[in-house]
Amino acid sequence: MRPTFAAFGILVIYAVSNIYLEHIVNPYDPLLKTAFFFGYFILCISPLLYFWLKRKIREGFIAPILVLCLAILYISALTTLPVPIGRDSPDIAFHAAKVLYSSTGHFFNDPITSFPSIYPSVYHILLGWIMRLFGSHDSSYLLSRFHILMLIALFISVYLFATCLFNSRVGLFASLSFGAIFMLPVLGYMFIPMPFHLGLVMIINSVTLIYLALQGKRRYLYPAGLLAGLAVTVWPAFLPVALALVVVFYYAPDKKLRRWVDCLKFSLPFLVFPIIVWLPQYLLLSKYDLLGSKSVGLFKTIPGLTWFLNLLVKFIFFGGLEYQPQWVTALFGINYIIFITLAFLGLRSFRKKDLWKKRFWGMSLILMLAVIILVHYSFGPTYSCRVQLVFSIPLITVGAYYLVGQLNKKHRILSISFIVWLVVLTCSWNVYNVNKLVQETKDGYEMWEKYCPGALQFIQSNTAYADYIFATKETYRFVVLGKLLRFNLVAHRDGTYYSLNPGLSEKMLNHYNAILSSNDFGLIKKILNHYGIRYILIHKGEEASYPGLRQLLENCRPAYQDDVFTVLELK
Repeated sequence: MRPTFAAFGILVIYAVSNIYLEHIVNPYDPLLKTAFFFGYFILCISPLLYFWLKRKIREGFIAPILVLCLAILYISALTTLPVPIGRDSPDIAFHAAKVLYSSTGHFFNDPITSFPSIYPSVYHILLGWIMRLFGSHDSSYLLSRFHILMLIALFISVYLFATCLFNSRVGLFASLSFGAIFMLPVLGYMFIPMPFHLGLVMIINSVTLIYLALQGKRRYLYPAGLLAGLAVTVWPAFLPVALALVVVFYYAPDKKLRRWVDCLKFSLPFLVFPIIVWLPQYLLLSKYDLLGSKSVGLFKTIPGLTWFLNLLVKFIFFGGLEYQPQWVTALFGINYIIFITLAFLGLRSFRKKDLWKKRFWGMSLILMLAVIILVHYSFGPTYSCRVQLVFSIPLITVGAYYLVGQLNKKHRILSISFIVWLVVLTCSWNVYNVNKLVQETKDGYEMWEKYCPGALQFIQSNTAYADYIFATKETYRFVVLGKLLRFNLVAHRDGTYYSLNPGLSEKMLNHYNAILSSNDFGLIKKILNHYGIRYILIHKGEEASYPGLRQLLENCRPAYQDDVFTVLELK
């Protein structure tokens, strides 16, 4: 009993001390920081590994503790970050604004244009409720903290998935292998808070519940359907994934399975959340005549052979990812090929009594390949890369199953060598990468944090809820979005991605560009009056790049000014 308490105590001490050290030991060089925290991780888990090897603690207890230690290693750097990594991304700025808008009860409106939007809102509604409950006013900060919980949930979900399918040792190695093929290098998508991650956690747990249902525990079909339906409303590109799950479930070779009855047990709960969320959105969009889009799921001509070959090379040999630099591409590509090979060997090693399991896995992987092709064709490579992560989790799980099976056989040295490779290469690279991203984010945020409050306070005191102001895209994103409910003219991309109304977006985009590029103050004033804009927010130096801002500085009264920002009042 004492070693059990000791193991739990080590986890608590490691978590608290790691976060504390992250706040006080902060070398500027990400490489030094990675070496320090990776060494501290090895030091803390060494006694846990000793307990495991000496069989002083049940494997089912020690394995999840090791998984949590691994998750803490990955995400501890994020605890010192006041805003999410990727805040300079239009997506993150949009999510922050959407959360703020949802906290006021406006669930289906676009936070940039104020018009109803079909963009999924469940993620933002959830965070909006949390924001309202705790009385927070900074949705960017909330987004960063909630995402840390999501990353921990992601590691735990992968562990539970692999443990339910095989055992806790496979669960541990699947979690360890998670970083070997996840989209971590350079792009750092794992560390950027998006609705996708919440949906991914739900989909993984839905598959786990379906697998338990196939083993005779039919009651798990109801929560599995609810989770899958919720995942689809969080991130709609999971819809073909959910449909693939239904197909696999229906055709699973289980004689005791009552196919139609049990499919309904999954499908009816699955429909609950899409109906609750999508029906009001559809009626609202119909009322404002905003249906139709250029930006989602368009079916084009049948792609040629080259398209399929490029897709095959990208998704089979590099896991759907385009890493930089080249040596990283090669190393992570090798990892992915190794896991495909291990998964194939794992499928072949299933015993005869596990024939249904082998068919389940085979059908799942084939359907997932079809889903990747469909999503890549309809939504583009960004979405298909993320969907592939759903495909990769069972891939690494079966690969880990085979790898664990070799630990006591003739390939033991080779298996241990690969595990050490995963620990040393992928964990250290990913921790280094997040430390690098955190440092870059901090460097870019210090100035904004120092000077934003004054300009924000002025805008809040002199404008009303949901008024329009005018600012450049970058200034609007960093200063206003996620903190004030004030609208701007097309602050993200071309607008169609968010408002899903090409005509409206094009009009606002043209007005935005006209203001910045025009030397005619009369035209600029006419556009601003059209939207009821009274205040213009300008960051120091922006006027050098935009003739329209120079016209505004010459013809408008300065209403607020500090070392960085100027707020102009339209006369």
